[in-house]
Amino acid sequence: MLPVTILDPKLFNHFSDLISPHWKNLDETIINWINANPRLTAEHRKKLSKGCFGSLIARFYPSASYPHLITACRVMLFFFINDDNYHLHEEEELRAVHQRFITVLSGEEITEEEQDELCAMLQDIRMELEIFNRSDTWLKRFVASMDLYLEGVRMEAPFRLATRVPALGAYFEIRGRSIGTDVCYDLIEFVENIEMTPEQLQHPTVQEFKQLATSIIFLDNDLISMEKETGDVLNAVIIMKHTNATSEEQAVQDVIELRNALLSRFENLLLIAVNAEFRRNEAVRKYMYGIRKMVLGNYCWQCLDTGRYTGEN
Repeated sequence: MLPVTILDPKLFNHFSDLISPHWKNLDETIINWINANPRLTAEHRKKLSKGCFGSLIARFYPSASYPHLITACRVMLFFFINDDNYHLHEEEELRAVHQRFITVLSGEEITEEEQDELCAMLQDIRMELEIFNRSDTWLKRFVASMDLYLEGVRMEAPFRLATRVPALGAYFEIRGRSIGTDVCYDLIEFVENIEMTPEQLQHPTVQEFKQLATSIIFLDNDLISMEKETGDVLNAVIIMKHTNATSEEQAVQDVIELRNALLSRFENLLLIAVNAEFRRNEAVRKYMYGIRKMVLGNYCWQCLDTGRYTGEN
């Protein structure tokens, strides 16, 4: 694994490392879900159990109630099982599976033959969101965010199957969907008991802020997971190396510089937004600070908690 010191810790010094006191219970709960799933192979179960996905949720939403965190854990486990199950599949094959997922998450029925463990997880997520009285508008947006994530997974498929390196701009577009952060941003509203208006979500500052956060999150993942995922063409380091015809060491430095520049812009934008544009708007402030917790939480989880991205199996 690349040493985590390649990421500039100074950029984080003025923020506390936050994690929910429920983190251990969340990790144990997810492991119990994994072990209770009869369709997972022993190898897949071992890989998932090393993930510490409960700790990731505890870092994403450190002040959330335990019931809210449990629902968020279901979403996160869905992401990782789905990513592992459908890593190398044709785009059209994925489309049929994804349509079934969206049907279930929308609250509609599917046949018994179409049911699987991922559909069952989505049914539980939908039921719990309804119990928490989320509005129809918010639920539709949540489903749309999940659909965007699944679209990103389909966009990745041709590159993975052909081991073809995409252009950097195309990669940012694809990964911006397949990383699934839009779903997690919606969950900020869920755990904070707020609901952003369309006007607030479409505000240029909020849009840029979310885009920056998403890019930082997947670039951190690319840097930390590079050695583990050697040969994965959907990695910014590999793309930089290929595009610039440079060494791997130089490509790593190029990605670090890009990541740190994005993070600097992200921090400055947050400072201006919460102290000027949205100084009196508590909902937007909570939302933006929630995104900031996700960026730091993702970084800390990858560096401190999870074994998913180490060189070990």
